[in-house]
Amino acid sequence: MKFLKKIAEAAKSIFQKTGAVLVSFFAVTGVAHAELPTAVTTAISGAETDITTAGGLILAVVVGIAVIGWIRRVIR
Repeated sequence: MKFLKKIAEAAKSIFQKTGAVLVSFFAVTGVAHAELPTAVTTAISGAETDITTAGGLILAVVVGIAVIGWIRRVIR
């Protein structure tokens, strides 16, 4: 049990230090924003829609394959 406590304390210390570094990094980088041309913003929005559609279709195919496998298993 002592060994596990030492590991937990070490992990907690590491996560606290890492968290402090990440928070300070994002606090500094969150201040700087670049203005993008409207064409780039429009292209990103269009790509987001396409990616969402593709992700939905891929998810539907995976679920369909799983359902077919479950049905085949029940029929056997």
